[in-house]
Amino acid sequence: MSDRRFIKPVGGRTVRDPADGLGAPPIPAHGKRVMWNSFWERRFDQGDVEMTSEADVDAGDKAAAAALAKASAGAPAKIEKETGK
Repeated sequence: MSDRRFIKPVGGRTVRDPADGLGAPPIPAHGKRVMWNSFWERRFDQGDVEMTSEADVDAGDKAAAAALAKASAGAPAKIEKETGK
């Protein structure tokens, strides 16, 4: 029963992947690929996560990366403007 599946948290719930270790951020709202096991089976049965598609996860990852790049690109210019350097 070990295969990879795409899941996302249901309606604002916070779900962490135990494979990521302690202190890892929660699974993003757009989803994540996980190794399906009894932990995820229980989360699914209890309604904490739902299945999603690889395309949705990829699109969410790309959007998150673009937002991070956009936020990072503006940071040095703002610092230069404030410090005059």
